[in-house]
Amino acid sequence: MNLAPLIEAPMQIQVHVAAVAVAMALGPVQLLLPKGTRGHVFSGRVWVGAMVVTCLSAMLILDRPFSPSIGPFSWLHGLALFTLAMLYRAVRLARAGDIWQHRITMTCLILFALGIPAIFAVAVPGRILNKAFFGPTVQSQASR
Repeated sequence: MNLAPLIEAPMQIQVHVAAVAVAMALGPVQLLLPKGTRGHVFSGRVWVGAMVVTCLSAMLILDRPFSPSIGPFSWLHGLALFTLAMLYRAVRLARAGDIWQHRITMTCLILFALGIPAIFAVAVPGRILNKAFFGPTVQSQASR
């Protein structure tokens, strides 16, 4: 693993990756902690905060990594907006006592709003996390 691509990345990407790292670390913990405990509630608040920072910082990353895109925005920006709405819904459901719907919403957020973009960020050659985990792409090695 080489952290140079991440260290050299723009600030919005560094903030984004840091927030994702917090959310990725806390996601499984949230699923395993006893529900309704102070630990679950506290780490849930931290997780939601990390996800809000993840979504807001994603809106500042305008490199159009995947089609389709509209101007500088890709489907990932749409996912960030949808995630913000679902985070609001999940918190509202928990406060209203609808724990079953809260659990479903949060599990879906962990799997789909966090997991799928993370897979793309690591798996797609040329992306910063792909370079950090696997080194330069074959194409960039050939151009040396």
